[in-house]
Amino acid sequence: MPSNLDYSKVKEFTILPKNGAFYLEMSYEVEKQKHNLDINQALSIDVGTADNLAVCPESVKFYVLTAKAVAVIRYLNGAKRALIALVEKLWDKYAVSSQELEAERSQTLTELNEFLVKLGYVS
Repeated sequence: MPSNLDYSKVKEFTILPKNGAFYLEMSYEVEKQKHNLDINQALSIDVGTADNLAVCPESVKFYVLTAKAVAVIRYLNGAKRALIALVEKLWDKYAVSSQELEAERSQTLTELNEFLVKLGYVS
């Protein structure tokens, strides 16, 4: 269990089965923090009402993205999501727990020791 968590603030514990293991999810409240934001240091995106432009003002500079650039960005984001889904699918399919690995290691060490005893290297 995490040592940096105040358990008196935990509101809910949830056990989630995933990847052949169980994960403990803890929901808790944190104090709201006040942030001093400088509006001159912000980046915003205004997609407007037209589908052909997106404007990103940054201080004095403006970046204008055409519809083609926005479409490319959306395509790349979709490709990223597909790649992440593929990796998660492979993880779910081929993931091995540490307990399984340790059990296999113990069995292999036992077989190796028996073989070494038969050869006379270990008594």
